[in-house]
Amino acid sequence: MNGPARDKYEQYYAEKIWELIPGIYRQEDDGERHRGQLRAFVEVVAGQAAELRRSHDRLWDDQYIGLCDDWVVPYLADLLGTRLVSSLNKRGRRTDVAKTIYYRRRKGTPRVLEQLISDIAGWEGAVVECFRRLARARHGLDPAPLPLRGKHSKTYPGGWADLRNNCAARLRAGPFDEYHYTPDVRRHRGTHGRYGIPKVAFHLFRLMSLKVVASTPYRHGPHRYTFDPSGRDVPLFLPRNRASADYDWNSWHPAREWELPGPLSCCLMLKKEYKSKIIPNALTLSYDTSSEISGNDISAGDLRTWSPIPVAERVIVDPARGRFLFQNGFTADKLAVSYCYGFPGEIGAGPCWRFHGENNTSDYEIVHTTPITAAIVTAHKILQLNDSGTYGIEENIPGIATSTIRAASLQRPFIALKKNLMLTSAGNDAELVLDGLWIGGGKEIRIKGDYERIVLKNMTLDPGGEMYQGGTKLKPVKLVIEGSIETLEIRQCITGAIMVKGKGLVETLVLTDSIVQAEHGGFILGEETVPEDEEKALLLPPTEVKCKNATILGGIDVHHLW
Repeated sequence: MNGPARDKYEQYYAEKIWELIPGIYRQEDDGERHRGQLRAFVEVVAGQAAELRRSHDRLWDDQYIGLCDDWVVPYLADLLGTRLVSSLNKRGRRTDVAKTIYYRRRKGTPRVLEQLISDIAGWEGAVVECFRRLARARHGLDPAPLPLRGKHSKTYPGGWADLRNNCAARLRAGPFDEYHYTPDVRRHRGTHGRYGIPKVAFHLFRLMSLKVVASTPYRHGPHRYTFDPSGRDVPLFLPRNRASADYDWNSWHPAREWELPGPLSCCLMLKKEYKSKIIPNALTLSYDTSSEISGNDISAGDLRTWSPIPVAERVIVDPARGRFLFQNGFTADKLAVSYCYGFPGEIGAGPCWRFHGENNTSDYEIVHTTPITAAIVTAHKILQLNDSGTYGIEENIPGIATSTIRAASLQRPFIALKKNLMLTSAGNDAELVLDGLWIGGGKEIRIKGDYERIVLKNMTLDPGGEMYQGGTKLKPVKLVIEGSIETLEIRQCITGAIMVKGKGLVETLVLTDSIVQAEHGGFILGEETVPEDEEKALLLPPTEVKCKNATILGGIDVHHLW
């Protein structure tokens, strides 16, 4: 987020001009008669000089595509004769101009087509030349077919598929398809007209793969766990293992399945040549603080019913559901798991890089073995949670004056509420900042007292859902205002319903780049009777609400909506 420049040019020019003024006038300005009028005028002139200096500095920066302002990009593109992408994609425009020469030198090659996916769209992907997927007879000019066989089905290039192989069937129609097809000369529409000689298919991986390190798994029963600390079934993902965008031409190769941030499959985990690459990078399981479970003790399987699988390995992982099971009498205490999950963007709590600005240092840091108590919160202005474990928290935290509770950068701590959490101010005009925390447990966060400002950023107040198909329902975490708040700011958050109760008052709610979801999302199925506060996402009758890039799932009851 852009803010005021911290170059202190105003002070520099004010002092420089002030020193140029004869001393007698400066002395007169300090007297009763003038009272700093000359100094005030000098500061006005210094402010304009600072603006001129910044404008001059920007002229130098505007010569470079990596530093220039957005309005300069089309002019630099004209100098290169580049046809720009949409003006809505500012990042893509800048990259397009920066790499114009690079693209032209390698125009039409699979390398450039594949690299355009990450450069312009910001996603990962793979490019497939569709003529390579055509069934045909081999001839003498073709390379030896043996090295080109399918990894799973062992199908030779251009040959007919082995339909008995489940792993090969799973890859059908994707970027790593091992089947071959007859030519389809129809115009491309949906799945029709896809396989032909002049056609190229782009396969996009639109979800980010985010890695959680040393998280506390959720225990569903004896030897049964989910990687997700809330108990949900969450598919495991592969991390991005692709080389840098500007890798050497001779070392480039088409993307492999384990290099792209897609869902992790049982087939990949069961392949010995991939297992050594996946286990340390995509997932690890450790116990007793420092002991790590070897990849040789981990196998993959279907844990839909949590049934043991007759294999020699002691741990079975179901990557499609994010579950794991200890078997053969193996037990472990103090479990910690590291894994990757897919998400559309950096919204809500997540293991993302965070810039804390001027408050980059914290007063006090804790790990998940230390519960969050009222004494710790009130004794320190900035409390930082230093890992991605599951934290306990005291249900009543009074005496909040100026407090920040935040997650460390690249961490995603989970706070499990056992009872409603009460946050009470010490007096008038208190300030509270919550940053990067995931709060679950299906209880309420109740705000009491008088606050000048409360800020929630990169937060997830769990909106609820199902643990697994047909399983336990997770209740949402609601934000309930029972006190008085001048300004409530919610930035890049995912939350449950926000409401006032009793004499609660929020003067202004600023909602930016966030999602707010009511318990029933505003939709009532059948003839089910739902209480009003369960279908309202915003129940703030006296509040002025300012929304920007916000999604609200549920009803709205506010005084004024911008």
